[in-house]
Amino acid sequence: MHWNIGGYEPFDIEVVAAFDIDKRKVGKDVSEAIFAFPNCTTVFCKDIPEIEVRVQMGRILDVFTKSSLVSSFSSAKTKVHWS
Repeated sequence: MHWNIGGYEPFDIEVVAAFDIDKRKVGKDVSEAIFAFPNCTTVFCKDIPEIEVRVQMGRILDVFTKSSLVSSFSSAKTKVHWS
């Protein structure tokens, strides 16, 4: 991965919203959730300040409906959509 892309660096990014379906990340501040397991990328910046943006429940696609990661959320909160 590159530190600088088109003149932009990681600190130029302002996070305004975040979504996930993993119960280990939903409800946490983005600064904490980005390091929660599973995190499948190299960590470039470890010192991320709290940014006061909470990870919200994202849309669950049918492939994840039986996953243990989402089973602790109520059906009203998960809003499973069938195509």
